[in-house]
Amino acid sequence: MAAYHDRDRKLNYRVSGSAAYDVRRQQRTRVILPEERYAPEAQPVRTGERISPVTVLGIAVLAFLAVLIVFCQVRIYETEREIASLEAQLTELEETRGRLEGIYESQKDMLSLSQRAEEMGMHRITQAEIVYLDLCGADHADVTPAEHGNVFATVFTAIRSSIREFLEYLS
Repeated sequence: MAAYHDRDRKLNYRVSGSAAYDVRRQQRTRVILPEERYAPEAQPVRTGERISPVTVLGIAVLAFLAVLIVFCQVRIYETEREIASLEAQLTELEETRGRLEGIYESQKDMLSLSQRAEEMGMHRITQAEIVYLDLCGADHADVTPAEHGNVFATVFTAIRSSIREFLEYLS
């Protein structure tokens, strides 16, 4: 139709012969014939459009995948919360383990120290070895030197204990 209209315009321009002719202005008006006056305009008939079963299946699959994604996100969130809780519990248990290892090591050292002291001839204090001092009186104390036996025996004991301590230091 556009080609017909352009052809008419070109023909009209040639016919008029005027150089001042306005090409954009509509030259001819269409004459409406009497039989065209009463003819109803053709209305496009709209038929009932059917939805394809493939489309319905595609929409169902997309809805299923959307629900599946939501449930997976919820599961991921729950798992992350559970991991955070377990990490906190792990940290607490590691602190407890460290504290208990320290207590164990201190007890182990005390037991080995006690055994070593018994091996060296030490013993626990007895009631006979406890001496009570009364400090309510004057502020002076009398210290009496212990009676020493033989001077040579004291010197020999001191030298022997020094040698033993030196050997223990080297080992």
